[in-house]
Amino acid sequence: MQHLLSGAGAGMIAMLIALPTSAQGPVRGDFYFTVGYAGINSDIESDAPEVAIDDGLRFIGGRELEIPAVTLDIPHLSLVGGSFGYKLTDQFSIEGLVGIPPDIDVETGGLLAPLGKLGSFGTGDLVPLLMNVVWSPLPHRAVRPYVGVGPALLWIRGFDVSNPVAEALLEVDFPEYNLGWGAQAGLSFDISQDWFINVDAKYVRAEIEDVKLEASGLGELGEALDISLDIPKTELQIISFGIGRRF
Repeated sequence: MQHLLSGAGAGMIAMLIALPTSAQGPVRGDFYFTVGYAGINSDIESDAPEVAIDDGLRFIGGRELEIPAVTLDIPHLSLVGGSFGYKLTDQFSIEGLVGIPPDIDVETGGLLAPLGKLGSFGTGDLVPLLMNVVWSPLPHRAVRPYVGVGPALLWIRGFDVSNPVAEALLEVDFPEYNLGWGAQAGLSFDISQDWFINVDAKYVRAEIEDVKLEASGLGELGEALDISLDIPKTELQIISFGIGRRF
């Protein structure tokens, strides 16, 4: 009987120790993931393209040939995405985020404005990736604010020139890997011991260097032109919500 009582007492003590720990929420070493929906508003700025021209064509009518700026615009879009994180401490975690957007139309301005829609990135051909260090100042609350910052990557796997006029004249080649940075801020709401809901805003900025515009349909003139376009600012403002689980 004494052994039973001592065993029961030890069990009660273990339960009493465990209760405050579980009430405090996630602890060091927890993994978690989230899946959800995001709406994206983009802002793209491009410089006037750098154009290498054969000397025989550089001056026309006694004046140096000038190429107007080319601007690109991606309209508002939405995507399904997710994240996977690991808690380094109660307050700090490291979190990777990825989204797979649907087809993305690219509109043109400046030199190419008459073309309207230039083409599109197919589903999964432009993938934003973000790796953030996330800080939660109130890790043991049922409602927890958090902020995060870290490096970003815009992975461009392909671009389809679908405008019939541009398709006959141009080949457009985007660089595949485009580095930048990103930040996020939001709120996490517990709905059970393991499950939670996130609502947050993210900002991603990257630089897309050396977009090649090859005038393949202009014959010898196209061969004489080497057009290179830098996009020094590509901004994505993302509003998202998702459901997550700790394990």
